[in-house]
Amino acid sequence: MRVVLFGLPKSVHRDWELSHVPLDGGKGIAEIIVQKLPREYRAASLMFRDRPLESWERKSLDSLRSASQTLEVVVIPTFFSNDDSPSAATQSIQLRTTRGPDSGRLIPLPRGTFTLGRGNTHLQIHDPYLPTTPATVSHSRHGVHFTRSPEDQRHAPVSLRADTDTPRWGRSQFRVGLSESAPVPLTSEPPPLTISTNAEPSKPNIALQTVTALSPLLIGTVMVVVTGHWFFMLFSLVSVLMAVTMILQYRRNRARFLASIRQELQELVGQFRNSAPSATDLVLASRIRSSDPLGISNLPTPCVLSWGDGRVVVQTERDVDPKWSPDLTTTIPLVTSLTASKINIVGDPAETLPLARWIDIQLQRFHANRQSTTSSPAPEIIRYTDEEWENTPRESEPEVIAFCTDRRLTVQSMYADNVRFDGISQGTHEQLNYVVGHSGSRLPAETASLFDEEAPFRESHEHLRASLGTRSRALELDLVEDGPHLLIVGTTGSGKSELLLSLLAHLTHDYPPADLGLLLLDFKGGATFAPLVSLPHTMTLETNLHGADSLRSFSAISAELTRREELFLTAKVPDYTTFRRQNPDHVLPRIVVAIDELRILVEELPTAIGQLARLAATGRSLGFHLILATQRALGTVTSEIRSNIGSIICLRTSTEQESWDLLGSAHASAIPPELPGRAFFRSGAASPHEFHSDQPMCPDAEPVLTPATQGTHSMNPPFLPRRWHDVVEYIARRSSSAGHRKPNPILTPELPELYMPTFNFQKQGSVLGLLDDPTHHRQVPVFSAFDHADTTAWIGVESESIRDVCRRIAVSESHSSTRQVFVFDGSEYLVGHPVVSPILDRTADNDEIDQKLDTLEEALDKEQPVTLCITSWGYWADRRSGSTFVTFEERILRLLRDFRSRIRFFVFGNRELAGGRLIAHIDRRFYLPLGTTPEQRLVWPTLLKIPKVPLRAVMVTPETVAAGLAVQLATLPASPTATTSQHPKDPGGSNQRQ
Repeated sequence: MRVVLFGLPKSVHRDWELSHVPLDGGKGIAEIIVQKLPREYRAASLMFRDRPLESWERKSLDSLRSASQTLEVVVIPTFFSNDDSPSAATQSIQLRTTRGPDSGRLIPLPRGTFTLGRGNTHLQIHDPYLPTTPATVSHSRHGVHFTRSPEDQRHAPVSLRADTDTPRWGRSQFRVGLSESAPVPLTSEPPPLTISTNAEPSKPNIALQTVTALSPLLIGTVMVVVTGHWFFMLFSLVSVLMAVTMILQYRRNRARFLASIRQELQELVGQFRNSAPSATDLVLASRIRSSDPLGISNLPTPCVLSWGDGRVVVQTERDVDPKWSPDLTTTIPLVTSLTASKINIVGDPAETLPLARWIDIQLQRFHANRQSTTSSPAPEIIRYTDEEWENTPRESEPEVIAFCTDRRLTVQSMYADNVRFDGISQGTHEQLNYVVGHSGSRLPAETASLFDEEAPFRESHEHLRASLGTRSRALELDLVEDGPHLLIVGTTGSGKSELLLSLLAHLTHDYPPADLGLLLLDFKGGATFAPLVSLPHTMTLETNLHGADSLRSFSAISAELTRREELFLTAKVPDYTTFRRQNPDHVLPRIVVAIDELRILVEELPTAIGQLARLAATGRSLGFHLILATQRALGTVTSEIRSNIGSIICLRTSTEQESWDLLGSAHASAIPPELPGRAFFRSGAASPHEFHSDQPMCPDAEPVLTPATQGTHSMNPPFLPRRWHDVVEYIARRSSSAGHRKPNPILTPELPELYMPTFNFQKQGSVLGLLDDPTHHRQVPVFSAFDHADTTAWIGVESESIRDVCRRIAVSESHSSTRQVFVFDGSEYLVGHPVVSPILDRTADNDEIDQKLDTLEEALDKEQPVTLCITSWGYWADRRSGSTFVTFEERILRLLRDFRSRIRFFVFGNRELAGGRLIAHIDRRFYLPLGTTPEQRLVWPTLLKIPKVPLRAVMVTPETVAAGLAVQLATLPASPTATTSQHPKDPGGSNQRQ
C-alpha cells in the first residue's frame, strides 16, 4: 500500500510502501510512521481525510489497499518547548569520546567554557581514572581548546582538531567533530602480528677490530723510531681507517634496520586501526537511515573484536637476535579474530562492566546476520572479580582473558600488556542494541501478501488455484487448467526456492489436507522444503542425503498411480474430477509432487526419469501434479516430460537463449539481479505475464514500511523477515481448528536406524528385521519361523553387526526343542557362548569336520529337523572332508539338494559366498553394504541403493523385485530370557511373514 507523507521538510523521504495493514488499523500504521520521522517530529499529529489516522479501522484501510489507493497522511508538527528541546538538535560541534571506558559518547559543544570530568562538572565522562580536578574545554571562534587542569602548569592547552585525538587523560581520549552521521568503516580480519624487515646487521667484533687496528700501528711506531722514516706510520694508519669504516658501516646498517622496523610497525598499527570500527564509529553510523546502518551484511567470518589499545611484541618473518625485542615492542589498537566460546573478564566490577557492554555489542553485531544460517551461539561473556578468578577451578587456561586490574589481555595466541580497555556506558549500549536488533541486513527483498483468516477452504474437485504477488504484479495460477504440471526455472539467486515455497504455502492455506497432499523431493539436502515438514498436507519429505530415498518416493508414486487406475476402473469413471463428483465423501486428495533441483535428480538417479515421464503423462487424469524447479531446463527436462508440462514460470536466466527457449522472448534474461522473485509466467501459447512473487504472512504479522520511488509503485519490494515457521504454524492451526482429516500417506516413513521388535522369539521364531515395501505402502517384520525350512544368507564384511545377527540366530534356533543345531563358526563369533553347542571353530581339523558332517547327514536321514549355521563361509568352502578330495562346499550343496525340506540353513560370508555356487541354493539373501569395498561388491547383483548404516541390508528373495527391498535387521536383547523390547517405530507387532 502506498503511503505519502505531507508537511515534512524536503530532506525527509515522502513516499513509502506499507507491506500490509496491521490488525489495529490506523493506530498501528501511525506507530510505524512515527518511527520513520525525524526526532523533532516524533510528537506530531497524523491526519488522514480530516480525521486522526489512529481513528481509522482496519477494514476501511484494507478497502483502500484493495483498490490500490494511496494513503495520504498530513504530518502536523508539535515542536519541543525550550525546556524539552534536545541540545543535540541545535548544536553543530560535538565532543566525542574516542577511547576509554566511556567510548562512543557524543556531547554537544556550544560556544563557551565548560568543565569536563567525572564529578560535578558541565560535561561528565564515566571514567574512574580521571583525576578529581576537572579539565576545561573552551569553544570559541578561534577553535576548541582542551586544558587538563587550569591549575596544572605542566600541560599547556591543547587545540582539538577533527582529525586528531587529545593526549590521554585518565584512560580517555577526545576528538571534536560535526554533529552528523557517518557510514561505518568496513570490518576486516586483523593482520598477523608479523613484519618483514631488512637483513639484521652483523655487529663487528670489537676486540678483533682493536687488535687489527693497533697491531700495525704499534709496528709502524717501532719502524719510525728505528729508521726515522715517518711514512711507515702512514701504512699503519690504513688498518685503523679500515676498522673505523667497518664500525661506521655497522652503525649505518643498524640505523636502516631500525628505520625499516619503525616503518613496518607504523603500517601495522594503521592496519589494526582500520580493521574494526570504534564505538564512536558505530554510534555515528547508527544515525543513518538505512536498512543496515552498521554494515552487518558485510561482516567477515570469524568474529572480529576491538578491545582498546595495548603493548605487544611483534614478530619478524626472519629470525632476529632477542636484543631487538625492545625495538619490536609497540602500542597498537588491539583488534583480534575470535573463535572461542567464552570471554573471561577479570577485575573490579566497575571496570569490567563497560568493557563487557562493548564486547556484547560487537558480538551482537557479528551474530545478527548469522542467526538463520548457523546454529553456533555467540561467545559467552563471564565477569569475575580478582578473588573469584583465583578461586575458580579450571582444567586448563582459558583462551580469552582480559585482566582489567593488571591491564593484560590474552586472546588465543596474542598477548598484550599495558592495555587501556575501551568500554561503553549503559545509554550507548541501549542505543546500539536497538539498532542491531532492528537492522534489516538479514531481510530478503520480497513483497508480502497477508493471508485472509476469514477465507473459506476450497475443494479440489475442479480446480487447484493459488495467487502469487500483489497489486498489478500478481499471478492467478490454476494447476488444473493451466497445468497439470508446472516448470520453474531460474538461475542462482533469482528467488526460485522462495517462489516454490510461497506457491505451496498458498495452496495449503486454501485447500484442506483431504483435498491436497504434498510429496516433497528436495535435492538441496532438505534446505528448501524443511519449513513445510510440519504441515498436515505433507506426506513425506525426501532429500538427496541418501540416494535411495527418492527411489522410495517414486516406487510409492508408481504404486499409487496403479491403485488409482484400478479404483477409477472399478468405479467406471475416466478421470479424477469425475470420480470426486460422484464420490464427494471419498478422501482422495490431489497430490502435488514438488521437486527442487531437478538437475541433481537426473544426475544422481537417472532411472527416475522414466517414472517422472509416466507421472507427467498420466498425472492429469489421476489427480497428480508435478512442480519441477531447476536452474537450467536445457539438458535436464526431457522432451517427453516437456510435452506434458502446461505452464512455465521463468525467473532470471543466465542467457538470452534459455529465455527464448522457455518464454519465446528475452525478457527473463533482462531481469536485474537485485530483484529476486521477479518472474514471467507462460501457459501454453499465451504471451508471458510478468509478476513478482511474494512471501505469505500471517494476519498478525508485523507490518513493514519501506521507502518507495516517488511517482511510481516500488519496483524494489520491501524487505521482510523469513518467518516461514510462523506461516506453517498458522496454516496447520487453521486446518486443525476446521477439524479436517489428514489422509493416509502414500509413502511409509523411512526405516529406523535401530529396530527392536516386541516379539517373543521363543514361541514365534527369529525376527530378522523390518522390511520396507514402499510399493505396497507397508513396513512389516521379516520372520524365520521354527516350523519352516529356511535358507538364508548374510553377505557383507565381518563386523560387530554381523556378529550380533549370528548370535541372535544361533540363540533363537537353540530354543527349539525339536531341532538339532550344528554350528561351523569360522569367524569365532560363538566361541564360548553358553547356550550354543556343539560348535566347530577354526581349530577343527579335517577329520572333525568330516565327523560332524556325517552326524548331520545321519540326523537328516532319520528325518530329524536340523539347523545348520555357518559363519565366514570363505574359510570353510575349500576345506577337505577327511582324507578325501570332496570339499566342504560340495557336501553342503548335496545336503541342500537331498534334504532341503528338513534343513534350516543360515550362512554368513562375503565375496566368496556372493560369487560361489552355494548362493544359487539360497532363497533369501541379505546384502549389507556397510564397510564393503567396490571390489567386494563386483560379484553382487544390481541392488537397491540404501544408506550405509549399521544393520541396514537389501533383501533379495524369489518374490521381491530383482533390486531387492530395504530391511533394517533386528536388534534383540542379548539375554536369552529377555523376550520383549520396545522401539518407537515398531509397526505394532504384526505377525505377517515374508
